[in-house]
Amino acid sequence: MGAADYFGSVSGYREPGKFVRTGLKAVKSSHVDAPIIEGSPLVIDCELKEFVRTMNFSTVIGAIVDVAADESVLDEAGKLDASKIGLLLYDSFSNSYRSLGEVVGKAWSEGRRFM
Repeated sequence: MGAADYFGSVSGYREPGKFVRTGLKAVKSSHVDAPIIEGSPLVIDCELKEFVRTMNFSTVIGAIVDVAADESVLDEAGKLDASKIGLLLYDSFSNSYRSLGEVVGKAWSEGRRFM
């Protein structure tokens, strides 16, 4: 979490030694022109499609070009197990991080009562 916060807070152009400072090692992605963190259990390579900037917000639109997951974060069926990844959510309302993972409902079934 600390490294992710640092990476998101400091420009790589102004501070090219971000990986050295965090002790993490960058390796080149084989799918996009960007570094990935060596040893990451989950890597989602995205290609920038569009950057939309308005007076009130900015939005980055990308396309996922590759997903790689270590066996340690997969379930018995070989699917990604979100509870094993340690997902974080940045809460912009409170400027804090929240942990994710608890299942609270099933997609494509919770709204069926309205059909």
